[in-house]
Amino acid sequence: YSTTGVAYMIQGASNPDYITVQKCAFSGQDNGTLRAGGISISSSTTVNQITITKCTFVRTYIGINFISSASSSTLQNLACSGSLFMGCDYSMNIEGSGLARTVYNCTFLFSDRFGVNASGAQAGGTGVYNCLFYGGGTALATSGVGITENYNRMISCTPRTNVSPSGANSQTTGIAGADIAYGLLTGIANQQIGSTILSSPNYNFGTTSGAPVTDMYGVTWTGANPDAGSATYRSLSGIGQYNPTERNASTITIAPGSTSQSIELYLGATGLTASTAG
Repeated sequence: YSTTGVAYMIQGASNPDYITVQKCAFSGQDNGTLRAGGISISSSTTVNQITITKCTFVRTYIGINFISSASSSTLQNLACSGSLFMGCDYSMNIEGSGLARTVYNCTFLFSDRFGVNASGAQAGGTGVYNCLFYGGGTALATSGVGITENYNRMISCTPRTNVSPSGANSQTTGIAGADIAYGLLTGIANQQIGSTILSSPNYNFGTTSGAPVTDMYGVTWTGANPDAGSATYRSLSGIGQYNPTERNASTITIAPGSTSQSIELYLGATGLTASTAG
């Protein structure tokens, strides 16, 4: 957590190679004199395997900042996947020419200005797939034709600025389809905030090509294809699940001496016999 000036919590030296940032949480102030960023990396040449995966960025000024001064067509192999961005000013900012910058299965909630911004980028330099953008400013923006996108859901925000063509399988209408603590508040289900609601439009929405095989928590996608966003539906173990009122535990009393009584009760499981323990 950074509160000291315009700074980044992880800042790489120029032209770093083989860097992986995994399962980290970044929190900071998104604007003002003490604005703080998450990760900043600069490159003037080929980059090998810069991977950012399964991270959360909350209220950072720029979640991920990648600045390139490389020549056109330079392979940079920057990959961000399975990450959650909430309330950031720029969730991701990518500048300059270069190829092979990819974003897969990320969730962007209420990005103040941009979800993914690619400025000064060359055609097709940045690919964005299987992502959920909900609320805030603009989901995808570029100063030219720097973003190729498909299988994204961009809801309650400006979908694109200068991004053309639009992804043939992307959506810009409908509901967000992500849990915002409603399940925990009501006891209907217990799941992570931002994850896919059961049978919502995010379910089974994406493409498997290039996508991670599990969500940000290591859970296999519930459908044949990845969801849109970073986390699939699941009921968290160890907490229990919702049962309708008529199926809750109850006390059944049979009067002594009664015969030929038929009783219906809910056992919560199948395959029980008279010898089943409990």
